Amino acid sequence: METAHLGAREILKFSPLVTDAYFFYTPSQIMLAALASVDEGLADMMIERAFASGAPEPSSSACSDENRTKVLETLAECRRMLDQEPPQRFTEYWGTPTASNEFKALVRKLRKCRDPDRANLVALQAARREQVTTKPKPHKRDADDIFGGPM
Repeated sequence: METAHLGAREILKFSPLVTDAYFFYTPSQIMLAALASVDEGLADMMIERAFASGAPEPSSSACSDENRTKVLETLAECRRMLDQEPPQRFTEYWGTPTASNEFKALVRKLRKCRDPDRANLVALQAARREQVTTKPKPHKRDADDIFGGPM
């Protein structure tokens, strides 16, 4: 179990981030696909137990089998997507001059997209505090203001 857990974590740290997995699959599907990549037997056992806990009625059995087939097909598609970018590529690629140059270009593009008002959060927070302290306080009304003068 621990080996499967560690292997799936390594996949989840890299593969879904550099593929479109998060756009097409739910987090639980991505997690099960990563687990299936490491230990297919364990993932199959988990899925079988999830569908075995359904109602024992004959009409729901066909529906359950159909749903189980859909789940297995979806997990297989997600697994293929995750396998396109295995975690080994992360360790091979990270820190190379090619990666550094590509990251620098991406960081430059990201800076252009960011809101310049939020670039310096410390200054933004200080300006907000100053605006609150310099804001004129509303005039407190007393009984004479409310009832039109002394009676």
